[in-house]
Amino acid sequence: TDLHGVYGAVHFARACKKVGVRPLFGATLNFRCGLEGEAYPLVFLAQDREGYANLCRLISAAHRYHPKQPSLGLEDLSHKAGLFVLTGGRESWLDTLVLQSKITAAAQWLARLQEIYAQSLFVELAPSGRPGDRRRLESLLQLSQQTGMECLLTNDVRYSCREHFPRYDALTCVRLGLTVDDPHPARPVNDRAFLCSSQELFQSLNATGESQRKLYMQALERTQQIAFQCQLDLLPDEVTPPSARLPPGLEPTRYLRQLCDQGLDWRYQDSPADLRGGARQQLERELQVVEALELSEFFLVVREVTDFARGRGIRCAGRGSAANSIIAYLLGITSVDPLVHHLLFERFLHRGRKGMPDIDVDFDSERRPEVIAWMEQRFGEEHCAMTATLQTYQVRGAMREMMKVLGWDSLIVDRCCKLVGHWESLDTLRARLPEFEAILGKTPMLDVLFQMVAGLVGCPRHLGQPNGGMVLTRKPLPNYSPIQTSAGGYRQVQFDKDDVEALGLIKFDVLGLRMLAALTEAVRLHQEDTGEFIDLENLPPQDQGTYDLICSGETMS
Repeated sequence: TDLHGVYGAVHFARACKKVGVRPLFGATLNFRCGLEGEAYPLVFLAQDREGYANLCRLISAAHRYHPKQPSLGLEDLSHKAGLFVLTGGRESWLDTLVLQSKITAAAQWLARLQEIYAQSLFVELAPSGRPGDRRRLESLLQLSQQTGMECLLTNDVRYSCREHFPRYDALTCVRLGLTVDDPHPARPVNDRAFLCSSQELFQSLNATGESQRKLYMQALERTQQIAFQCQLDLLPDEVTPPSARLPPGLEPTRYLRQLCDQGLDWRYQDSPADLRGGARQQLERELQVVEALELSEFFLVVREVTDFARGRGIRCAGRGSAANSIIAYLLGITSVDPLVHHLLFERFLHRGRKGMPDIDVDFDSERRPEVIAWMEQRFGEEHCAMTATLQTYQVRGAMREMMKVLGWDSLIVDRCCKLVGHWESLDTLRARLPEFEAILGKTPMLDVLFQMVAGLVGCPRHLGQPNGGMVLTRKPLPNYSPIQTSAGGYRQVQFDKDDVEALGLIKFDVLGLRMLAALTEAVRLHQEDTGEFIDLENLPPQDQGTYDLICSGETMS
């Protein structure tokens, strides 16, 4: 249960599917419930698709209300169907009150939660191996009996196995700006937060007396029952295209055919009969594939976007494998005739394709925000957002962070990191050992450093700025992902392009190209100077002077 998100849900679902394990999905959300508005965690598990959608709405609200430190108040809990709620582990408000022996206040807090979640709320018993654990768990058991609430025995996991504890501690230090020598209450005090078996979990309780062991065993059995009630398949088997605007009485497939027929007359009106006939045959072949894959609406939606841009005088051009499609050419999405240039449609789309079609469209970089704003208005904020980019640790970044955590001076860190290339591999890093020893001396800490760097490389670091991929959905976005705002002010889902594809969603790349802005400016300046308008969409393809200039290599003025 990621904090304030479901960032790892798709990776998790795919991994579980690969090995035949049924996944559970959830998230931890901080709620303002302390005396001075401090935030404490509650754990949410999705029972079904409705619960997952409601969880995504709660996460979106937490990011919307408090972007820097996401949190919610109990008054924000309007989406609760399909969710199981756990009171949280040792860091929760309930456990904090119990540890402070404020049992009456703890019972009142439980009563407030029970008013909202009723039978879906459970007291969480999470052993942590810290001082006071036995008293805390016994008090929670007594409190649950007094209030009539059921308990779950859980494992507050932070890493998969004990061997990963040093990495978790190091990442905590990175987050807090600490070294391994700096004490801090947020740092882990032991290696007990690994994914243990139910037997190991039960043994860690150190239960005293038969009656107490029986209560703990009932809590463990109830945990298994709740797990089996969570039935959610996050990965669909079909593609879900966005909704297009259709004339009254027309189905998407019929409307697409109608537009393509019009495009055929437009593009090939002066072409020889054999080329026109070939275009008709190719169009029919492509339409059959598109209809079989139920992607007619996707092409119609992309056409809407490019038509809007051209209608506003925003220069745009489809690129990539989409240029291999005569449908894209006839709809005006691309400007290259795939028949004349002998382009292969199957490189773009075919019946056996498992992934999503990918249509990249470049827009004038200076006016790209206009296109994004129109798309949000046209499709609605509930159906439109950017994909995220997942930034992971590479060797150089991991080296810098781990050296700081281990306490080396910043000047030393800079000198060592200058030896490491941006795309350095772990193997070549170890080969540079003599160079590092020349700076740091022969020290066993170098082996520790290399081990920590190796453990960190490839781990997620943060969500990056959107790169132009726009997710367009038929159902509201919270059915698939929470929404948060990037540092640049763009609304984005919590998944990258690969995760979005795995969810069966279609991504449309809205890319900004400075060259198109330069061409627009060049056309404007030329028209101001000469009064002549240059139509860049219809330049003669066989201009010898242009080819001679390109061959000369003197294209920079």
